[in-house]
Amino acid sequence: GNFIGTNAAGTIARGNTVGIRVESSGNLIGGSTPGARNLISGNGAYGLEITGAAAIDNSVKGNYIGTNKAGAAQLRNVSHGVIVIDGADNTIGGTTAGDRNVVSGNGDDGIKLLGPVGGNVVQGNYIGTDAAGTADVGNEAYGITLDKSINPLIGGTVAGARNVISGNTYAGVEFIHTEGGRVQGNLIGTRADGTGDLGNGRIGVFILASDVVIGGSGSAGNVISGNGDHGVWIQYSSYTGNQVLGNVIKLNEFNGVHSMSDETLVQGNLIFSNGFDGVHVHSNSQGTRITANQIYGNGELGIDIQGGTENAAGVTSNDTDDPDTGANNRQNFPVLTGATRSNATGLTTVTGTLNSNPGTEFRIELFMAVADASGSGEGQVPLAALTITTNSGGDKGFAFASGAWPVGMVLTATATSTTAGNTSEFSVNRTVMPGP
Repeated sequence: GNFIGTNAAGTIARGNTVGIRVESSGNLIGGSTPGARNLISGNGAYGLEITGAAAIDNSVKGNYIGTNKAGAAQLRNVSHGVIVIDGADNTIGGTTAGDRNVVSGNGDDGIKLLGPVGGNVVQGNYIGTDAAGTADVGNEAYGITLDKSINPLIGGTVAGARNVISGNTYAGVEFIHTEGGRVQGNLIGTRADGTGDLGNGRIGVFILASDVVIGGSGSAGNVISGNGDHGVWIQYSSYTGNQVLGNVIKLNEFNGVHSMSDETLVQGNLIFSNGFDGVHVHSNSQGTRITANQIYGNGELGIDIQGGTENAAGVTSNDTDDPDTGANNRQNFPVLTGATRSNATGLTTVTGTLNSNPGTEFRIELFMAVADASGSGEGQVPLAALTITTNSGGDKGFAFASGAWPVGMVLTATATSTTAGNTSEFSVNRTVMPGP
């Protein structure tokens, strides 16, 4: 119930160097009722510093950190709103509305977790917005930075765990050299009701780490929308094993997913209306497995494998036996040779071929396409999948005959090496034609 760093009205800075410093365990900062709320603003460095190996199992609930008393405007702490240094098992926020901290308007990151410790959780907060979750009161660097942390959890799958991370100057969430980590169930770049964008100035989620999971099944998926650069940017090939699963990634100004790392999995996402590509695989990246997504309406390609011989739309041409290297080894896409709806059976048979590495197993995925100017994709609705193995000449024919796909439907396909994980761009489109 205190005002720490402001005048008695909660409108003017009267800062301490640090608002609150915690160096011990089991403390509660704030509480879940309005009267327990601290206003921690206007301080010369951090609003709240939880520091040291003894600083474990602390809870931070219901506070306004970096705003005025009303939670409506910036009254910044000069550095981070909340920083946890080498402290484990601390919780910032919670799963009820009363647990929610508003961490906005600070001069650096909203929340920073620093140090090789685990068990820290950030959930249920508004980070970069006003207390209503409708207006931009962004932190002047990142919403949340995870630096060398071990498997931090941002959000969660239970009711109320969702953070709103919007309006911050750089990224909503930044991972730097962490060991794992999960970002689940959050709104990143939108208002608190999920309608209308309140984008972070650059990236939704930035990853310079390995084994980070963005999303998951069901309620674990995030909405990553309206950000000023990429929705998700995974940096550098030396970091591996990151996963982007089950998210809605839309209306970001650049790419929906920008992969520069190896062995990335992009699966089960809805990726649409981004300014550039739906998924962009950089020349440094191999093993980016792109499967079972709904991708459509993006400004450029649905999937763009950078480099090689590209046409005017940026589609990379196939080459015989696929010997090249670079982005996803510039995996060849399938060629759909026919799509015919039988009047007799009502079934549509789709045929095609793949020429790629000899004696290699591939997963072919077939999609209903939303045709764009490139003539290749985008694959909006997954329809079917099968596994094939190329012969010694690198060739294999295939056929799908299991769908009642109507005349006039536009189809596209991808090929993914089941061993290397490299996924192709979308194939040249094929329209279902009437048959006997």
